[in-house]
Amino acid sequence: MTASNRLHAVLLAIVALPLFVLLLLAGVVVGGQIVGVHPFWPTPDLDMVNYAALTDTADVQRLILAGADPNQTAFVRPEYLRDWRGSGVDGMDRALTEAGMPLFAPDGMYRPLRVAVIVRQPRLVQTLIRAGATLPPAERTAAICFAAFLNDTPIVESLLATGDRSDPRSSCPKAAEEQ
Repeated sequence: MTASNRLHAVLLAIVALPLFVLLLLAGVVVGGQIVGVHPFWPTPDLDMVNYAALTDTADVQRLILAGADPNQTAFVRPEYLRDWRGSGVDGMDRALTEAGMPLFAPDGMYRPLRVAVIVRQPRLVQTLIRAGATLPPAERTAAICFAAFLNDTPIVESLLATGDRSDPRSSCPKAAEEQ
């Protein structure tokens, strides 16, 4: 092999190697998509409560259609609700907690409907209620008081149509800033 041929072979290898690597990676990505797994950013498999905390109505609906229980409690990753805690609701949260009906669960265990109220998503609230989601009486009262404090009429009306259909707004505690 002459020096000129070796130089051509080296240059060809330098050009061909990146193309080969690119084709190999494309094959991995396409192959992963075919079997439903993305090799670079796999989708986390979350439960309904955490999808609700992420305001992901589409995945909540997907889980409902797959037969998931809309009343199943689960631990919510704290970072999913962190932004909602201090967003002008501290006074109401404190008042509800003092009245024995905390909105934010101390143990981090939530029902999807409770989370949908916290993240202020009326469409998600309605989706969950249509799927049969309910709240225990104290949680329902706290959720209605919270939504009323925020003047979120669609959520209040949706929640009033659940449970015993009573309207607990007259017994809602006043937010700490109002007292």
